[in-house]
Amino acid sequence: MKKTVKEIMSTDVCVVRHWETLNRAARLMWERDLGCVPVVDEATQLVGIVTDRDVCMGAYTQGRRLDDIHVGSVCTRTVYQVGPDTTLYAAEALMRERRVRRLPVCDAHGMVIGMLSIADLAMHLKVRADAPMTDALSPMRIAATVEAVSEPRSMRSAAC
Repeated sequence: MKKTVKEIMSTDVCVVRHWETLNRAARLMWERDLGCVPVVDEATQLVGIVTDRDVCMGAYTQGRRLDDIHVGSVCTRTVYQVGPDTTLYAAEALMRERRVRRLPVCDAHGMVIGMLSIADLAMHLKVRADAPMTDALSPMRIAATVEAVSEPRSMRSAAC
């Protein structure tokens, strides 16, 4: 039987509302050791995702304090998500294709019930010489996905 997202996803998920401040999002990320937080609307349905980079770049580009900037003004609105019954193979393929490190896991109503990261997939492999590969995931496939999501979105020729 193929393994599904619900078997390895993190279920202790924090969310922020789009009207909350970046200060709240940054505090959650710091206290919970998170790289991103799903953004929800009034009905607690997924509407975006805010990353630690979004927080930093939002503060830098707007030249304002974190408690003066709303999450909705910097979060990514195009969010790729999976359901709990999505196979690990399909989730990994989506990560690779869309070049994302994390996927919110949503129920049929669009409510965030978990998070799946590339690290979750890598830890799931438990690479051993005698271990059978499950769901067609392999160390090589995960390595290729890490490479794909790590590639810069634009090639810059300017030196730092």
